[in-house]
Amino acid sequence: HLLAYFEMLQRDADRFSDCLKRTDVMPLGSGALAGVAYKNIDREFLARELGFGQLSQNSMDAVSDRDFVLEYEAAASLCMMHLSRLAEEIILW
Repeated sequence: HLLAYFEMLQRDADRFSDCLKRTDVMPLGSGALAGVAYKNIDREFLARELGFGQLSQNSMDAVSDRDFVLEYEAAASLCMMHLSRLAEEIILW
């Protein structure tokens, strides 16, 4: 019975892990709509030093898209629902 909760929480952990992969993108150098005019910025070096996994590929997408927020909120909502179910069962036990 409790293994069902393990499966649910494992899927939740996978969702958070996937979300982190998509938010671990460095937008530095992506000025609003046009990038940045500074030619001497080494974005790869900065991303490595700041601990980012990858660089943004499109400046407009990097500075204007907020889908990562909704993705996190959806994952958090599902996780809270599963934890609520578990808490209810523990209370009724």
